[in-house]
Amino acid sequence: MTDRSEMPALTLEGDEDRLERNGRLLRAYDTMCAVVRVLWPGEDAGASDLRAVRWKGALIGLHECEGHLHVAWRDEDHFGRYAKVVELGWNAAGDETGQVIHENADADGLELATEKPMF
Repeated sequence: MTDRSEMPALTLEGDEDRLERNGRLLRAYDTMCAVVRVLWPGEDAGASDLRAVRWKGALIGLHECEGHLHVAWRDEDHFGRYAKVVELGWNAAGDETGQVIHENADADGLELATEKPMF
C-alpha cells in the first residue's frame, strides 16, 4: 500500500458511482507506485538532490471524469520519465476504455509531447 502522505490530489467529477470510481483511482495510483518501485528500486536512496526527477512529487493531481484520467504533472521532466507508468496503472485499475490526458502544471514549462496512448 502507498504512503498516503505522498499522494497527489485525487478528484472525481460528477456524483455517479463515486465510491467505485474513487476505489479505481486509488487502485490505479497504488499500481503506479508499485511499478515505480519495481522499475527504479533505489530511486529514493539519493533523495538529497531536490532537483532530481523522482516519482515522489511527480504528480500534482489525478482527476477522473467520465472514465478518463486527467493527470497534472509537476513538469515535463517528470512526465517524460513516468507517463507510461501512469497509463499502465490506469489500465490495470480496470478502465480500459478511458483515455489518459496529460497536463503540465508548470506554468513556465514546455508543452507535453503526448503520443498515442499505450493501451
